[in-house]
Amino acid sequence: MGSAVARALAAEGASVVITDVRDPEGTDLAAGLGDPARFVHVDVTSEDDWQRAPADTERELGPVSVLANIAGIIDWGRMEEQSPASFRRVVDVNLTGAWLGIARGRTVAAPGGGWCHRQHVLPAAPVTRPAGTGGTTPCPARPYGTCAGRCRSAGTSGPGRPGGR
Repeated sequence: MGSAVARALAAEGASVVITDVRDPEGTDLAAGLGDPARFVHVDVTSEDDWQRAPADTERELGPVSVLANIAGIIDWGRMEEQSPASFRRVVDVNLTGAWLGIARGRTVAAPGGGWCHRQHVLPAAPVTRPAGTGGTTPCPARPYGTCAGRCRSAGTSGPGRPGGR
């Protein structure tokens, strides 16, 4: 899904920064898109990565106007076969990663403007199996846990917005 979004934005003339933990795939995608596409290693569960990547992007390419917050993983299998560590990893990537993207990515918002005032957040949940087919439980929580609610909250907070700083 992320590569399709990157290709579509690049086709419209956008400067694109691809972020992922899969360095070879990200590097190849950026090379295929041509200049000024870039690849940056980002672990969405890392607050440091979320602070560094938007700041570096703004410094190198100018203001960020779209954040396609798409990272997501799934650990297929029956719940009774999954470990708590596996469940936490899925929640960390799918929920915490999405939240960090919105919360820490705001650092590049325009002075005097709010996050969603200047930036368009394109959240997406990973594809999951319908209930009862042996899928896993944390992924369906993502759209409800952060993307929908946090994007709405992000649009009503920030500099010059109700509840903003």
